Amino acid sequence: MKKFLVLLTVLLCVCLLAGCGKCKVTITADDTMGSVMVADYNGNLVTECEKGTELYVYVEPTGVNAVKSVTVNGQEVELDKDGMVAVKVEGNLKVNVDFFNPYEERANSTVLAARRDIVEANMRRNCSTLFMYDKDLPHQRAGRDHSLFANTLYRGVPYNNGNISFDGYMNYVKEIDETTGIVHMDTSYFIHQYGCMLGNNCADAVYWAWAEVSDTISLRYAAETTARKGIIYVGGWTYDRDVYVETPAILVDNGVDKMNECYALLLKGDGIVFQKNGGGHLALVVENHVVRKDDGTIDEGKSYVIYHDTNGSYYDVEVTLANGETATAKSACVVDGKLTYGALFSMGYLPVTIPELMYESEGVEEVEVTDSEAGNLNKSTVLKGVIECNYYMDYHTMVITDKAGNVVQKAVRQSNEQNHKDYDLSMFKSLEHDDTGTGYKLYLPTDVIKVNDLPAGEYHCKLTSHISTGDEIVVRDFDFTV
Repeated sequence: MKKFLVLLTVLLCVCLLAGCGKCKVTITADDTMGSVMVADYNGNLVTECEKGTELYVYVEPTGVNAVKSVTVNGQEVELDKDGMVAVKVEGNLKVNVDFFNPYEERANSTVLAARRDIVEANMRRNCSTLFMYDKDLPHQRAGRDHSLFANTLYRGVPYNNGNISFDGYMNYVKEIDETTGIVHMDTSYFIHQYGCMLGNNCADAVYWAWAEVSDTISLRYAAETTARKGIIYVGGWTYDRDVYVETPAILVDNGVDKMNECYALLLKGDGIVFQKNGGGHLALVVENHVVRKDDGTIDEGKSYVIYHDTNGSYYDVEVTLANGETATAKSACVVDGKLTYGALFSMGYLPVTIPELMYESEGVEEVEVTDSEAGNLNKSTVLKGVIECNYYMDYHTMVITDKAGNVVQKAVRQSNEQNHKDYDLSMFKSLEHDDTGTGYKLYLPTDVIKVNDLPAGEYHCKLTSHISTGDEIVVRDFDFTV
């Protein structure tokens, strides 16, 4: 690239001395950070051209660098996904490109550090909160026993494919023992097969933590933790499909040295993911410890990450209660676990993150909720319409009160994993959870809205949606007559 810039400068000087009269091209960029080229339609590099010619600016950052801005004659332009933009020459052409290292910037950003703290705290609550149940809750899946047992201490939200958020799970609390901090769950809600709704798996736990600050992700399970679902590949390793098939092959393609340098860029709140033999796993990074050898290369046996996850295998773990006493609990979660870089590579783990933990410019947006029946709310539309949000929504609460303000009907509905950003309100009249496709009636018979069962009179409907950010949004608040 340096040779190209030198040649371009020489040619421009020749043109100026000769007074060639053509429009001249000047490029300003740090060629140690990336390359910038201006070419014609046939791909030939140009340093001058006739007025009215269409040229193409190509920008390619090196290593982990990224493009901060591209200006043509002082006007900022946007590159397409291939790193290029077409420009029409109206006179002398001045191209300026600013590169930057996003990993250096994010490591020093107090804004991003605050976001990382929020994400990690959510995951820690999900994995470390202590629970107890007053009856056995059997659940088997894929040949593994995920049952919960009565009067047994558990650490973490139970492992299953219920895709519930931590806040959503806490809807079903009976009481919290203030002395021990143990949460006692109301098991009357754990009906039929509790594993169809009340719990979460590895990807659920991580994406709910990310969704505290992110409105750009759309993943549902570990294999979808890809760029096409809003994810960023930490360190610039490459992959170009919608879902992962065999991540160990991706690691081999990128090389162990490159992947070690990618692991070294992980920060709190980032993720590590693998997919192999038809199964996948996603965990959340808490800390990263990088150790280099004398020659500057990474010591993959001494470098390691600390992580949280939930993984489906229950084991005994010592926990500390709120009163300082210790106890033995069963847990399917790892809290502050440790994996060396060598283990990450051998197990097939890829380093990933979300845009909101990578760039300050990817701001945490305001929550926006829309109602397809807005402006048309009455008795006939209480159970009609679709609620949409830019963030994941985890649960919705509908309350019907009479003219005196007494609650006559109330129901809570958990989100739909197929798209956590919308919810069909017709599900408030069904006892089925719309993710399962099993026909199981997973809600209590009292946990339902039946408008046609209301006696004649004046009523009020209030619908509140709980958002992954922690916001409670009143979506509907209207009177209707039966």
